[in-house]
This record gives sequence, C-alpha cells and structure tokens, in this order.
Amino acid sequence: MTQSATNENSPTVRCPIEREQVIEMTHELFGPMFGLEINCNEEGCTVSFDPKAWQASVTINGDWNAEVQTIIPGKLAQRLACDMFDMTPDELTDIEMADAMGEVVNIIGGNVKGIVGQESNLSLPCVAQYQAAIDDPNLTVGFNCENENLLVLVKQG
Repeated sequence: MTQSATNENSPTVRCPIEREQVIEMTHELFGPMFGLEINCNEEGCTVSFDPKAWQASVTINGDWNAEVQTIIPGKLAQRLACDMFDMTPDELTDIEMADAMGEVVNIIGGNVKGIVGQESNLSLPCVAQYQAAIDDPNLTVGFNCENENLLVLVKQG
C-alpha cells in the first residue's frame, strides 16, 4: 500500500516504493548473494535487537529524496560478513562487519533508487552499532532469516 508523505520540493508526493518491491529486492539479495532463505515477517515489524545489532543507511538525493535503512542483528550480521569476505567469525573485525552491512544497505538502496527512476544520487553508506530506527518511516518491512529478525525501512523526505 502506498503511503502519502510531504516532500519539500512538492506539496504532496506519494512514496513510489511498494512493500512488495522491498520484499522482492531483499529476497534477491539474501538468496543469490548469501544463499540464505529469508521470509517476510507478516505478523509485524516489532523486533528487539541485541546490543551487537548493526544499522546501516544510505540517502537518495535528487528529484526524489529518501533514506533507506537496514537493521540487522549481530549474529546474522556476522554470518553475512563471513560469507561476504570468506572469513571465520574469529577473523572478522568491526571494519569487515561495517563494510558488509554497508554493502547490504548499498545494494538495497541502489535498487530503491533504480525503481524510482528519477535523477538522483546515492550516498555512501553510514554504518554503526544499532542505536535507533528512522523516525516515522513511510515503509517498514520485517524479515526473518536464520531465526533472526531484521528490518528494512524507507523514509521519503
């Protein structure tokens, strides 16, 4: 369902990204790249995260402005980083963890940017240990992968 939001560049702009599109692009990333099964969490997007969870975000700036954020629990983030860099958990540093989480959000953000199809730029990823989700996102999609919950959020603005 498309939600309305106000954008500084026009009086009323509808968020052009649909829930189903976020589900599809996340499935396409986790399946082929990591060989993992990921399922949309239809029962809600409220998840609690451990202190080792990671958040990563990119901004899209141009004819359409938005922020895309991923929040990934520590255990799943570690699995993704190990797969991405062909390393064991003992070999990983926070640098590899941050690089992997940045790549995940960069791929999802790039896909969001491509769907919108307007003239815009994608920022470099901003990655940190989990602190807080985006305030008032237009779209929040929860997933379950490897018995861990993760979120993808999109906020137009």
